[in-house]
Amino acid sequence: RILAELSALDGRVQGAELAGAVSALLKRVALTRFHRAEVAPLTGQAWLEFLDRHGGAGRFRAGPGQALAEGPYAPQQDLDTRALLDLARDWVRRNT
Repeated sequence: RILAELSALDGRVQGAELAGAVSALLKRVALTRFHRAEVAPLTGQAWLEFLDRHGGAGRFRAGPGQALAEGPYAPQQDLDTRALLDLARDWVRRNT
C-alpha cells in the first residue's frame, strides 16, 4: 500500500510538498516496524541517520534523501523526484 502511495505522488506533487509527503510515508512504515519511542521524535539529520541505519546506505544523508531534512520547510526546492522516490521505494521494500 505504501509503495502505491509513493507511486501516486510521482508527478502529482513536487518540491517541498513531495519531500514532506515522502517523509511522512516513511515515518508511517518506521512506526509500524520499530519502537514508537525511537522513531516518533526523529526529525532533520537524526531522521536521515535513522533511515540510513535501516537500509538507506548513506543515501539519505549524502544523496537524494537529503531533501527530507529540510524539504518540507524549504519554500523553493529543486530535487530529483525520481531519485527520491526510488530511494523511498527501496527503503520501504527493505523494511516491510
